[in-house]
Amino acid sequence: MKPICELNNFFLRHLEISGADKIEITEISLNCAFDYDLFCNDQDDHKIRMVLRIKVTPDMNEEAQTCPYEIKAEIEGFFRFSEELSDKQMGYLVRVNSATILYGILRGEVANVTGSFPSGKFLLPTVMMQEVVKEIEERKEKAPKLTGEE
Repeated sequence: MKPICELNNFFLRHLEISGADKIEITEISLNCAFDYDLFCNDQDDHKIRMVLRIKVTPDMNEEAQTCPYEIKAEIEGFFRFSEELSDKQMGYLVRVNSATILYGILRGEVANVTGSFPSGKFLLPTVMMQEVVKEIEERKEKAPKLTGEE
């Protein structure tokens, strides 16, 4: 069976981690923001490039320090999707599958790097990427469009 989605390559474009001194945390409370950009290959619309960005900050609504790190990261992936997919399937799978794969890689990278910090290894939260994509797409839909006349 031919795979629906293949990751051909990826690059960590940016990783910024600020760590607090060693603190004991019993419950993690944080804010996690996501965004991405998609690019289609001019010669082959089944080749996709995604740039996924995340930002993690402590939840400032909490009284105690609840997240030992502030993280900004950007990862870029190059994917090939099956030509058997319909346009509708492609539209959904490109976003969800690409973001899921890149986020999984990023979770490993962040855990690896923070393992040598005083507060210890940090795992980015598990997320439902379908919900993340839905929120990003709704936000992009509401964003003002540039027409070139401004």
